[in-house]
Amino acid sequence: MSTANVYESLAARVYELDKPTGHSFGDIEFYAELLDGCTGPILEPAVGSGRFLIPMLQRGFMVSGTDPSEHMLAICEREAARAGVRARLAVAAFGEQAWPEQYEAIVVPAGSIQLIATFDETREALRKMLSQLAPGGRLVLDLDSLAGLAEPAGPARSWQDGAHTLTLVSSIEERDFSAQRLTQQLRYERWNGPVLEQQELQRFTLRFWGVEEMRLLLEKLGAETVTVHADYAFGAQPTEATSVTTLVATVA
Repeated sequence: MSTANVYESLAARVYELDKPTGHSFGDIEFYAELLDGCTGPILEPAVGSGRFLIPMLQRGFMVSGTDPSEHMLAICEREAARAGVRARLAVAAFGEQAWPEQYEAIVVPAGSIQLIATFDETREALRKMLSQLAPGGRLVLDLDSLAGLAEPAGPARSWQDGAHTLTLVSSIEERDFSAQRLTQQLRYERWNGPVLEQQELQRFTLRFWGVEEMRLLLEKLGAETVTVHADYAFGAQPTEATSVTTLVATVA
């Protein structure tokens, strides 16, 4: 994964406040039903602060997590202990094999696959993840709508963190329709009253995907079947109004 998308300490704290453990977009419930009966090991790359992993562990799934950000993993480890579950975590990027076993499922919820900035890097990461699946295993990933490529930068936001105020301001740096890539500059700040105590600037790049484009790539990489589900509704096909599409690629 591009280092531009690795969360540093302030960005990780903002993510934790904005999307706390257990916060669901509908994905936690959908994935829990999709993976019902899965008793083998599951991997979540880009596990982040554990928003998704921890409630899945609480449901009894054997999920391990990797992430390139040590700051995010520290939050995940702390929140897992607080929730009374044990999380196996490692610093690694997409496709890097942190443990030797093969997985019954690899899950990439909430559009995290789009954090890989280029087509070639994504193809290689998908190839590696498919190779890490046990026979009959599934690679499950979410894609945001391509409409996100044309959306303007979001408004300035703030969160209260004890006596401090954390702020986030985003601006568009580059919108490359031919590469289906959007790069933003994200400025995170930590304020103590009127005093600025900490600041981080992050170049944040997302590579958007068409549903059929991703389906064809997964099939070319060896997936035996690829099924599609729109907006976390089983069997629903994506339309112009769809926000999130989930693809389930199964290997022989």
